[in-house]
Amino acid sequence: MVLKCMTDSYNAVSAISAVRPEVLPTLSFEKVSGEDAVRDVPLEAARKPGALDYYGIVSLSMILMYSAMAALAAVNEEREGRTIARIHVTPVSKAEILVGKMTGVMAVTILQAFVVFFFSRFVMGTDWGTEFGSVLAVVLSQIFMCCAAGTAVGYLFRTPSTGTALLQGIIPFFVFLGGGYVPLDQFGENKVLMSLSEISPVRWINRTLMEIIYTGSHDRLAMTLGICLGSGVLFLALSAFASKREVLA
Repeated sequence: MVLKCMTDSYNAVSAISAVRPEVLPTLSFEKVSGEDAVRDVPLEAARKPGALDYYGIVSLSMILMYSAMAALAAVNEEREGRTIARIHVTPVSKAEILVGKMTGVMAVTILQAFVVFFFSRFVMGTDWGTEFGSVLAVVLSQIFMCCAAGTAVGYLFRTPSTGTALLQGIIPFFVFLGGGYVPLDQFGENKVLMSLSEISPVRWINRTLMEIIYTGSHDRLAMTLGICLGSGVLFLALSAFASKREVLA
């Protein structure tokens, strides 16, 4: 409960003094008592996610992380099938090839995201709130980041097994730090773990989604979008640089 008493009178005096200070001497503020002096204003209880709500949300962010594997596979398949050599002899720039590859993988991943969303919403009963625009922005930014990361790994590591092993090690690590397998607060006040979790984009994504959906807060939205989009642009730049080293067969 919030006790709201003499602050109303003080706020009124402050407002009047800022606009018409000359009328202050003519005003009188009588003392009040009883029910008029104190007013109880109830606060609504904060919404909290249930188990199915929590895992419905974090499962989406976890699955989207593996879109990096799909982007990596797309690069490796073209290299192994020698199709990239045929594409390079056409009047298509490497930038157009890179954008086309990214667009294709992102389109498939977006469809997968909708499948996961509808399943969690209508089968698991996950509460996704009403801020669908903000939630969609976070999801799309994560898809962009992950697809760009997988593409960059594919160009940087020409041996498919190396890139695959790298992503298979990094993705579960980031998902764990993001609370994708179990909420981190289950480990108690582990300051080292909590500090380490800040390096995981999944941690930022999950916290932002939870705050948007259950508290209506957008405090972390800009930072999360910046992390995802900034990382995605960096990975694309690495892909463009590494693609120049491709040896045509």
